[in-house]
Amino acid sequence: MLVDNERFAIASGKDAETGRYRSLLVAPNPNTRIQVTDSTLLIETERAQKQADADRIAAIREAAMNAATTDGDSADVGPVDFVWTGSSSADGDEPSEAESALETVLARFFGSVKIDSDRYARDIGNVTREVIDRLAGAGARLDITIDIQATKPGGFDESEVRTIGENARVLKFDPSSGFEKS
Repeated sequence: MLVDNERFAIASGKDAETGRYRSLLVAPNPNTRIQVTDSTLLIETERAQKQADADRIAAIREAAMNAATTDGDSADVGPVDFVWTGSSSADGDEPSEAESALETVLARFFGSVKIDSDRYARDIGNVTREVIDRLAGAGARLDITIDIQATKPGGFDESEVRTIGENARVLKFDPSSGFEKS
């Protein structure tokens, strides 16, 4: 039985030239099956996690580079969502090509959130700090759209229409933005 501070990773071997572990498995992954042989290695968790993190970052960068250089062959493919459990292939060896491809597919985030109209400054600030800043800090290319829909039962007066319309143009709102009659 292991306690929290007694963790380790397992590898099938170590490449003598690169110093990298082969078939590295980092806990926790309760669905992983391993085959212990005379070449099985126990690795310190921190060292194994560094290699796993570096591999994950390299795979994401490679996927981004491949997406940026795609010549249009995948133009008909829309967004695809996967849930990656990280379980290894059935034979216990290195992950299959399909499993590796799934891990690199997780390179897109999308989301929308309803903002409280009475506390919009607070909520937009929270979204900026907790999501947008983290995505930008991770090196993601961001496409952000703000959608505003406002109604005023008595209608907007001429001064409001002029000021808001001019501000929207200066702030480069989409040209189709504006006021409409109800």
